[in-house]
Amino acid sequence: MASSKTSQPSNKAEALKTSRVSLRLLSAVLIIVLSYLMYSSSFWWLQRWPVVLDDVQLRAYDGSDPSKPIYVALNGTIYDVTAGARFYGPGGTYHVLAGKDAARAFVTGCFEDDNPDLRGAEWAYVPKDVSDEQVQEELRKAKVEVEKVLDGWKKVFSGKTGKAYVEVGKVRRDVDWQSVPVKELCEQAEQKRPVAARR
Repeated sequence: MASSKTSQPSNKAEALKTSRVSLRLLSAVLIIVLSYLMYSSSFWWLQRWPVVLDDVQLRAYDGSDPSKPIYVALNGTIYDVTAGARFYGPGGTYHVLAGKDAARAFVTGCFEDDNPDLRGAEWAYVPKDVSDEQVQEELRKAKVEVEKVLDGWKKVFSGKTGKAYVEVGKVRRDVDWQSVPVKELCEQAEQKRPVAARR
């Protein structure tokens, strides 16, 4: 009779140990399945972090190759937007922004503008009819507006608005990449500039 009492705790301990192992295995399978669903075939634990790409290398992550994640960069920071493939993948509304640093496009609305340089983008917010005396003050205000726009998109891409996007790395650029002349606004952005009298 005494032997049956000692075997019961042992059976309970074995059952508890077996259930813990089963729970761990189930958790691992769940993580793998969720990772696959969120990032298609790119498992997050296989990705090297941080990813460091130059602008040319970044173009390979535009969604054209289904075996690669879709990246969008914002002011030098690369985000994995594969979870939004219907928007950023081929045929998607924002596909034109995939595989590049789209900061200038988000600020100016010049979506065909393949240029990561934000210098001069503030002119999209400077009124057309501003006087020479007011230019510096308007440029200061415009730069604040540019930062607000970038902060809004940074919240989207960093997942703070509920999107399943993740920061994965940085864009590597030459030290003197901003030594080229400042690019002018595209025609569309130039036409949409505000008028001081109407503000």
